Amino acid sequence: MMSRQMGNGPDDAIRMNIRSALQGLVDKEKGALHAFYDKSDQEGRERVEMLRPVFDALNILKAEIGDIARISVAGAGHMATVEIKEGSSSNRMSIGTNYGGNANSEFTIEQAEFFSWTGDFSERMHRFASGEEVLQYVMAEISKAIASKQVLAERKK
Repeated sequence: MMSRQMGNGPDDAIRMNIRSALQGLVDKEKGALHAFYDKSDQEGRERVEMLRPVFDALNILKAEIGDIARISVAGAGHMATVEIKEGSSSNRMSIGTNYGGNANSEFTIEQAEFFSWTGDFSERMHRFASGEEVLQYVMAEISKAIASKQVLAERKK
């Protein structure tokens, strides 16, 4: 805080009281902010640990499916994105965990689908109790794209 020369007058006593009160409030706010950030840091570490097995499996899946979907895991390990683009439609899934009072109590997929030939767009939030359920859902969505691509190729023959 800025300091100013003080004499011995009544204004100086008021100034000292104000400084002391302000410093007390600043210290209290700093304590609250440290607690908030400590909790946020802990939730972030828990999120990364919770998602690690899912993301390890997604990286293996990525090698298996080739260019059917783009799978990317954030460098910090707190979320991943699966993007399926086929023809004029797209399906984007953001994988993570829930936030808030019960942070990291469930897995989430925020899914957005767009169909350009009709202009339809949908967004959904899916909640899962386990990483296995997340992988099953993602693989089911990818399998639709693989099946579609294969059927269209077979019909051209």
